[in-house]
Amino acid sequence: MPDSHGFLNIVEINSGASVQMSRLAVAGPGPGACNSIDRGISVIDGASLAITRAAVSDIRDNAPSNDCNNGFGVGAGTQIRGSQLPPDPEVGHLTIDHTTLTGYQRAAIFVINDGSTGQIDHNTVKGTPCSVCAGPGGIGVFFGGSANIDHNTISGNECNDPTLPCGSDWFNNAQSFGVLMIGAASSTVVSH
Repeated sequence: MPDSHGFLNIVEINSGASVQMSRLAVAGPGPGACNSIDRGISVIDGASLAITRAAVSDIRDNAPSNDCNNGFGVGAGTQIRGSQLPPDPEVGHLTIDHTTLTGYQRAAIFVINDGSTGQIDHNTVKGTPCSVCAGPGGIGVFFGGSANIDHNTISGNECNDPTLPCGSDWFNNAQSFGVLMIGAASSTVVSH
């Protein structure tokens, strides 16, 4: 069932709640071919989540395609569908460690928006290449979000769609990523 903003999340933490979880399994896929699942776990509206020793898998549509921008494992901050940010940005705080994320459609973990924070360490992030989509991304920090990303194992985030084409030219080819920062806060740290 969609949340109050129309997003389809398996677990949603909101309204300033502070939640701790461990040994939890969250799994998709969504039932449809496009936009049938947004996030496995969504942390929004000033909420905080500390999750450890968990598994998040198959957060994707039943038949993924390049036309659908959904399927995020765990996200803190504003939810997005398509390319537009909503007018009222949301903040979320995420601490995630010793968690395995696999089979996600767009990205495993992301922190987005001014004030959103992430402590992302000792996780296994394994993308599954998709032959009909640009491919999954690993960990992203965007638009003022801040994160400390440390000691994660990230693999399998590959762009494989020959119709795009995929390649190393950032401006003319489709890309996937292991770690991506676009407009991340200057306090963001990535180490290994």
